[in-house]
Amino acid sequence: MLAAEHNKIVSSDFSPREIKQSIVGNGSASKEQVAFMVKKIFKLDDEVFKKNDISDAIAVAWCGLNRI
Repeated sequence: MLAAEHNKIVSSDFSPREIKQSIVGNGSASKEQVAFMVKKIFKLDDEVFKKNDISDAIAVAWCGLNRI
C-alpha cells in the first residue's frame, strides 16, 4: 500500500467480510463457499483451484469491481 501511495496508484482494501459478502452473499462464508462461488460465476474447472489463494484473489478482484 505504501508503494502504491508513493507512486500515486489508487488502491483499496476490503475486509474479509466485505469480500465474502460480495462473492457469496454471506459475510461469514467459508473459504470453500468462496471457492465454490468463484468457480460457478467464472465457469472455471477444478485445475484452477489447486490452491485457495487463487479463488481468494479472484474474489478480491470481483469485490473491487463491484465497488466501482
